[in-house]
Amino acid sequence: MKIIIVASFLTISSLLSPAQDVYEKLAKETCDCITKKALSKSSKKEIEMQLGLCMITSADANSLSYEVTNKESMTELGKKVGIKMAGICPVVFTYLTEASEEKKHQVIDGKIKSVVEGEFNYLIVKDDSGREQTLLWLRYFKGSEELQENWDKVKGKKVKVSFENIECFSPKSKVYINQKEIVELVFEN
Repeated sequence: MKIIIVASFLTISSLLSPAQDVYEKLAKETCDCITKKALSKSSKKEIEMQLGLCMITSADANSLSYEVTNKESMTELGKKVGIKMAGICPVVFTYLTEASEEKKHQVIDGKIKSVVEGEFNYLIVKDDSGREQTLLWLRYFKGSEELQENWDKVKGKKVKVSFENIECFSPKSKVYINQKEIVELVFEN
């Protein structure tokens, strides 16, 4: 009986082993391919696209069957290769994280026009192109101290405002609306 169990285990292990070796090979080839790209100058979408192209090129070269038009098939391929890649070239995932954090915030250069008080305050900034931008002051952000002291004192001052697009529920209109939440404010001289 023990011999049958051991023989069954060895047979199953030998059947699973080649599949795992293929994904490890794909991970190594994908890592080799992606690390030749200029990742530090790429956005998250560009890195993801290059990563996908490298993975598909490797899968094709190794005659791995997958269906490009099947989202589940591609997601499964990405997961299996990605897990193996994490141990081989973690720097790629660092670039993806950094790229997503960098692109998260946008910046407006302009002059403070006013602060609108209410349940939440809004900072109105006239940007360098002359367009008024309304920015949500939802929580503490770097540079908010000077705004809190005296709002009239900061009117007309030149600023650089970093913001993040967020989705908020509006109880008044009973729908979700997009807002530009201030994450940092720098006064320029």
